[in-house]
Amino acid sequence: MKKLLPLWLLIIIMLISQPNFSQSWTTPEIVHDNLKDHKREFSFLTMAIGNDETIHFVWATGSRPYNYDLKDSLYYFQKRGAELLPPLSFSRDVNAKIADVVLILDQNQTPHILWGERKYLTVRPSHKIYYSRIENRQWLTPILITEIDSSFYSICYNIKLLYLPDQALLAYWFGPDATIWFSYYDREQWSVPFMPFPSYNKNSGSLHGGWAYYPDICLGSDSKLHVAFIGDDGKSGAYLLRRINYVTNDFSNRDWAKTVPQCIFYSYGSFYYDIQLAISNEGTRYVIWLSDPDRNAFADDVYYCYSKDGEHWSIPKNLSNQGEWNPEAHLAVDQSGIAHVLWLHLVNNKGKLERHWYYIPVQDDAWAEPEEIQQMNYLLSPGNCNFIIDPQNREHLAWKEKKEASDTSDYVIKYMWRDLPTQVIERRLSESQIGLDSNIRVRAYPNPFNETTILTIEVSTPARLTLSIYNINGQLVTTLFQDSLVASRIQLSWAGTDDRGRRVPSGVYMYVVRSDNTSFTNSQIETGKLVLLK
Repeated sequence: MKKLLPLWLLIIIMLISQPNFSQSWTTPEIVHDNLKDHKREFSFLTMAIGNDETIHFVWATGSRPYNYDLKDSLYYFQKRGAELLPPLSFSRDVNAKIADVVLILDQNQTPHILWGERKYLTVRPSHKIYYSRIENRQWLTPILITEIDSSFYSICYNIKLLYLPDQALLAYWFGPDATIWFSYYDREQWSVPFMPFPSYNKNSGSLHGGWAYYPDICLGSDSKLHVAFIGDDGKSGAYLLRRINYVTNDFSNRDWAKTVPQCIFYSYGSFYYDIQLAISNEGTRYVIWLSDPDRNAFADDVYYCYSKDGEHWSIPKNLSNQGEWNPEAHLAVDQSGIAHVLWLHLVNNKGKLERHWYYIPVQDDAWAEPEEIQQMNYLLSPGNCNFIIDPQNREHLAWKEKKEASDTSDYVIKYMWRDLPTQVIERRLSESQIGLDSNIRVRAYPNPFNETTILTIEVSTPARLTLSIYNINGQLVTTLFQDSLVASRIQLSWAGTDDRGRRVPSGVYMYVVRSDNTSFTNSQIETGKLVLLK
């Protein structure tokens, strides 16, 4: 007669066999050691996950422009299970300073690398974008895609690369002139870079010239390329107007001139940075971006919105709103259609800068409370953290940090992963009280109006409110209410005047109500149209 397994052992086996049982991050492990970073204040880390679960990394050193004695280098290395393959280094010219790098894999798991270089010790400073790939564990000779004249510090930003179903590559970036550029790689040749959105450039012939930056592109299950970017066509004449734009095009269509970007959100005054786009298997579009409302070049908030069809978008929500600096954020969508947002939050604690990484799952109008990831002793250096969700629904994190707390020159790259706790996340989302449908209501009556309209604002919890009126071009007309504590309900009137008491022309206007709870841990924005008749 066979012996029965102990009951406690059966229970453990049953638990381990359940999906999503492992919900804790693995212990961080060092995947690259002895990174000498003396005087190298810029560096960039990028990661990709192969179908065979091999993890590919590229780390690029980037020194300051005045460090002419240092050669910047690219390092490619792999992790296969517990095995770490030695890095393949690739040094650049002494006056070439690496500015950005991205790594992707094709269907054959071949690594493709795109990076930017700044040239200083030349008659004219310039920025170059190069492409290479790894074959037989060797770097291929780099191919120059483009060279752009620039000032001493002006460079190309947001350099990215996308693998297409027809085995072509799409490289894209935005340049010193605040213009987005595309280039396709097909049949071993790169196309001449071009501007995909002609009206969004400074020579478009508009009132003040257009501009566009921070593009992000995803390939959807509908075989279309989905693009989000920050920009303005310049027709409004508003210098500080910021628009979040979205547009689609078939992946095989190389002609973008006829596409018309759709503005999904705009505001007047705030600066926006680092937009990111992700699409679920069901087609839900998620977009996040960093917002700088006081325009001091330091992002304060991480905003999020979504759309089920690409035409109707939710009202943007502030996921962070912690009142400090949030300089970096990452977005990924799992196999269940839940978006996951990771961001770096900085706090000035008596002159000492504290760094905290927060993580939050989001689905439509609901999200759970942020979770701090304690394992990341992250050194502030934007571009040195990667966050990926693989097809097996596992989260992967890699980042650069100091080798020792007191060390200022030696660094390591660490990596950890976890099975995505989808069931737990769905429960947290369903239990969450944070959402668009719980805190704020706005009604305007009469609307349309010809003399005065009354805006009634109701909040379910005490909040600090700001009510502003904008014209159809996104220019601020007046602020009716700001920084006062509202218990539950308030009524405000607008008589169709600007902030100087002058009557404004008839037409369509927008009210924007921002609600912050008293602890500033959650923010909401409600918008609507007002029609003034005369």
